[in-house]
Amino acid sequence: MFDHSSYGTVFIQVKHNKNAVGVAVLRELVGTMVIRGSAVALLVTSSSFTGGVATEQALAEKEGRIVELVDGVRFLAALSLAERREPPRLADIRAVARPHVTLLMEERLL
Repeated sequence: MFDHSSYGTVFIQVKHNKNAVGVAVLRELVGTMVIRGSAVALLVTSSSFTGGVATEQALAEKEGRIVELVDGVRFLAALSLAERREPPRLADIRAVARPHVTLLMEERLL
């Protein structure tokens, strides 16, 4: 987990599986969020998620718990961005990240 001033404590759970990650893993993560008072989490897997995970994610969101789901395809796409020689554009990052929240209002040059 890491602390971010605008989101509070964000929990991250990573699963390296050959099989799809099921609802029980998401429920465990959401339970930890509730106990610790967190509203945002990230669930990452090297495989995929079962169909019920998206339904459970929507239920958690209705209760104020945002859980970003990152499957193996999305994870590898993020790694590909990190391996580029030139910095990725904000549009490239958003295409991979598909965040639930607005991260940046506009792309700014550093």
